[in-house]
Amino acid sequence: MGFVAAVAMFLSPLWIGEGPSWGALWVMGLAGFIAWYGFKLAKDEYKAARLRKERGSPKPGSGYVDVDLLELGSRE
Repeated sequence: MGFVAAVAMFLSPLWIGEGPSWGALWVMGLAGFIAWYGFKLAKDEYKAARLRKERGSPKPGSGYVDVDLLELGSRE
C-alpha cells in the first residue's frame, strides 16, 4: 500500500503538466525495502512453524518453565 501511494506521489505532478516529484523516490525505496523485509520475515516464520509441526515441538512461549533464577549459580 505504501509503495502504491509513493508511486502516486511520484506521478501526480505529471497530471498537472509538471515534472515528476523526484523526492518520492526515497519513499518508494523505503516502502520497497519494508515490503521485502516483511516478506522475508513471513517466509522465515512459515518455515519455522512447519519445522515445529514436523518435529512435534511446542510453539514458542506456550509452556511454563519452572526455573528458579536465584538457584542457577549456587553450588550446594
